[in-house]
Amino acid sequence: MQGQIIYKDGEIKEVYGYKAFHNGLLGYNDFKFEVGKKYTCDDILAKHKGFHFCLRLEDTLRYFLYEENIEICLVKGTVNIQKFDDEYFGYYELFVCDNLEILKKISREDIIEYYKHLKISKYNEYRFCRFVRNYPLIETEKKELQLDKRKIKFIY
Repeated sequence: MQGQIIYKDGEIKEVYGYKAFHNGLLGYNDFKFEVGKKYTCDDILAKHKGFHFCLRLEDTLRYFLYEENIEICLVKGTVNIQKFDDEYFGYYELFVCDNLEILKKISREDIIEYYKHLKISKYNEYRFCRFVRNYPLIETEKKELQLDKRKIKFIY
């Protein structure tokens, strides 16, 4: 699950990506988000002057390490979009924007299915490892992902 960046005249106009929430779609300061709604920075006191989200689903887990009850949504960011990277920790294509639309909640089943079928390449193995390391998997999901048969290098 990787998002998409839409450019117009060399500028980022909108980004489709992923945002993780606490159980109940709770964000910063326990602000409750809802699927299908659009939010602006004026709606809530957005931390660090905007809404944060990631191009790749597994990168959202960085902000919710080892939490069991997280929810992940597909989102669309617009207005004053800024891209940033955290090269030290190997996170790239992170975004902050002024307007955020919550498009849909991604089910656990869809998430596991995606990573189960992620084409194996050096780059994707890295993505898979980051997902497995940080997502609270249950035993049946570990079997589906064939973790017992894979040699996984946990890269930080």
